Amino acid sequence: MRGVAEFIEKAERLKLIPRSGWLKIGIKSPESVAEHSFMTAVISFILAYLESRNVDVACRACAAAVFHDIEEAITLDMDYESRKYVRVEKERALNDMLSSLPKSLAEAIIKLLKENEKFVKDADKLELLFQAREYEKVYYEAAKFKPEKEELKLETSRKVYEVVEK
Repeated sequence: MRGVAEFIEKAERLKLIPRSGWLKIGIKSPESVAEHSFMTAVISFILAYLESRNVDVACRACAAAVFHDIEEAITLDMDYESRKYVRVEKERALNDMLSSLPKSLAEAIIKLLKENEKFVKDADKLELLFQAREYEKVYYEAAKFKPEKEELKLETSRKVYEVVEK
């Protein structure tokens, strides 16, 4: 159980890691990676349920979203601009993060991430849209972080996007 405790301690760091793009436009106390992951999980659950009408599918998508940025506990958050110049070995960092867990659990998490990628990617973008809209009330520059509707793969996601942008 030592490895499990180590993993949880590392994951706890996500509460302290700010989303870096927001810092660059002057937001003093931006959302943390943990807050972002929570909302991405909520949105993933909703998207997966609306797409499948199956609560088990929705739960799996939600669980995947909880782990979608877990490696940022060791790599920190890299915004879009930074990623143009710095390459983060996300897969390696994810494997390093999961290495302290029992192998079957680590494999289950990786499988969840792969199987639910379409829900989590769209949820991640929708969370960014909602957060950017909130921040742009005070910081006009936040609008530049909004994703484009065309980036969304699911029809449900596009419909949510359209409603939010109206």
